[in-house]
Amino acid sequence: MHRSTSRSDIANYRCGALQLCLERGVGRSWLHSPEILAEASITVLAFVLLGVRAQRNGFSLVRPEVFKDLNFTTAAFYNFMLSALLFVAVVFVPLLAQGPLGLPAATAGSLIVPRAVLMMLVILGVGQLVGRINYRVLLTVGWMLMAIGLAVLSTIKPGDAVMPIILGSTIQAVGAGMLYTPHSTLAFVTLAPRLRTEAAGLYSLLRQLGYASGVALMTATLQSRIDVNFADLSSGSSGATRGFALQDLAGLLAYGDCFRMMAIASLILIPGIFLFRRTDRRETR
Repeated sequence: MHRSTSRSDIANYRCGALQLCLERGVGRSWLHSPEILAEASITVLAFVLLGVRAQRNGFSLVRPEVFKDLNFTTAAFYNFMLSALLFVAVVFVPLLAQGPLGLPAATAGSLIVPRAVLMMLVILGVGQLVGRINYRVLLTVGWMLMAIGLAVLSTIKPGDAVMPIILGSTIQAVGAGMLYTPHSTLAFVTLAPRLRTEAAGLYSLLRQLGYASGVALMTATLQSRIDVNFADLSSGSSGATRGFALQDLAGLLAYGDCFRMMAIASLILIPGIFLFRRTDRRETR
């Protein structure tokens, strides 16, 4: 019990420090930030401790055998990507509404409430369809809707913002709701029962890392695009802004660029759906 708890604590420290390092490191110089250096050091130290314990005691936090199951490995990757793309949009939409678009905080926050309720309902509905409709159909439609929703969000303009936000968020929520249950089902349906407990922990961990990694990467990309757009707008004709602050316009264009990148990423992921194996022959030993 003591060894198990100690090992679990080390894993929690590692994951927590890594998430903080990724999230707090955006826009900072890592080598000149004591906080980031401390979090990175904790992450590295936790990895080293886990490696030492594995060598001495012969245990592994996650058995490599889990990754021999193609369905689980593929589903875990898609789980990571879905979490990243979904959570970035959840973070970006209120920031976009309250920042460049200048909407009140209450209005900006309320824009993401309907999508959460709708996604929950879609997840419940799709759960009844798994096994009745080919999983490739559900996954393909889900990822296409994710891409369409993100593409709609990339078209937001200063004078007409609320409807594209609502429409894009709604479409993306439906797409995400169609993906969670099939991915989870495919991850474990061919996995041996003795491996499912460890696999469930790893699956959940990858979801959390997807949240942190997605936000860190896209926030850094957003800041980079704001700087580029601001430089381009500053060197161009000022009449193009017409009452819309230059910094706000640069930010709006940057958000559009980020949503467009995520839409393209969603489309790129679709062919990988065919890596999933048929589930009529289950390997349950």
